[in-house]
Amino acid sequence: MEKELGSLLGLDEQTVAEQVVPYLATHQTPQALRLYLRDLVGTSPEANTITEKFVQSRFPEQKTASSSSTLASPRTFESQDNVSTLASSHTKTQSDSPRKSHAKPVKLNPRNVTAALAATEMNTPRNLPPTKEMKELDLAFSMLSVDPSSSDATVFAPSVSRVCLCQGSQHALAEYLRLCISCGLILCAALRPVPVSPYSQCPSCQASPIVSPQIKTQIIAQLVRQREQLALGQQQREIERRAELQNNRYAETPFPTLQGSTADVSTKSTEKKPNRVLHLDMKTHKVTVTRAKNKSAPSASKINHISTHSDQTDGAITTAEDGTQLIHDDQDDGFRKHHLHSQTIHDRHPTESWAALSLHPLHYIEKSDRPPMREPISSEKITAVPDLATLMQKQPPGSSAELQRRNRNAKIASGVARAQKRRSGKSSKGHRDP
Repeated sequence: MEKELGSLLGLDEQTVAEQVVPYLATHQTPQALRLYLRDLVGTSPEANTITEKFVQSRFPEQKTASSSSTLASPRTFESQDNVSTLASSHTKTQSDSPRKSHAKPVKLNPRNVTAALAATEMNTPRNLPPTKEMKELDLAFSMLSVDPSSSDATVFAPSVSRVCLCQGSQHALAEYLRLCISCGLILCAALRPVPVSPYSQCPSCQASPIVSPQIKTQIIAQLVRQREQLALGQQQREIERRAELQNNRYAETPFPTLQGSTADVSTKSTEKKPNRVLHLDMKTHKVTVTRAKNKSAPSASKINHISTHSDQTDGAITTAEDGTQLIHDDQDDGFRKHHLHSQTIHDRHPTESWAALSLHPLHYIEKSDRPPMREPISSEKITAVPDLATLMQKQPPGSSAELQRRNRNAKIASGVARAQKRRSGKSSKGHRDP
């Protein structure tokens, strides 16, 4: 037995006998031992055979009970004595049957019922349903696995298209792919279709689909790893739940209450009541009570009308699925204007896309094979250059310090003017006195 168990676990017979078997002997019920062995060695035909052998050797009373419940083999009547013996035994069995019918019925209690249900659930295998995260990964995997030019891709055809150039400033970053491979644009989660869809299109360079064959393999491998981790976590939680079920460790649940009890009164008292506002008049010292009016929620038709009106502005959808504003920029970074077909971006300008540097290996090109150099950019528009004296000023014109200096100079000038007027008045008066 230890040798067969060691062959499945990859351990020698001595290690299994000293470490594995003593721990298996601590299980008190065949259901718990069978569940642990299934989780340990798997559910293959060979593993199931070893599991049943070990359970029968650990709990032999289960084997005897099962063997006694099997039907007896048919008898052969060789002589008249055998017939009489069979008749007498049949009569004895009939006489004993009423005695067994008057036996006391087994009294059921919650503990027995719970144990029976737990044993039934432990023996029946369960197919765990996928979680929400698993379904999202499966959907992304299906989108990446399908060929965009095949008829199977029509399943993922978008019903609505949303374009946003916020580059992650307004919305969260897109899942599984956050940069456009062609132009390096940062993709947000408000884009529809999603970047991994076979119908995806970059809002800047119009590359469709956004995922290239080189990146598709990496994303699929990442999705498979995440899916396996989620499945392992789900199985581990199921094992822990079954262990708690086997040990009868249930979470405490509130005891059901009858009608008219104090629990109903407390429940009714916690119901939401209309708010009351108290106002105190400071002149008359009287208190007035007013009830706050509940604002009625807008109807669904009104909301749909508002959303439809906002989405149909200028013939393009302007709001995301969560109601946030989409950012539209027709001049974004020049790729839409200069590169109408993204397939020729790397051939003509391989360095204008930073994301494309990792996809194109660098190699030396002979001078004779190099393309002609581009003409320098020229413009007839004269650039306005500020005066050097203005640039050398410590305080720019229009600042608070400049305004204070002007006010101070104006006050000094007005004071000097008043002093000159007083002096001129005294001198004219002295000339009149003689």
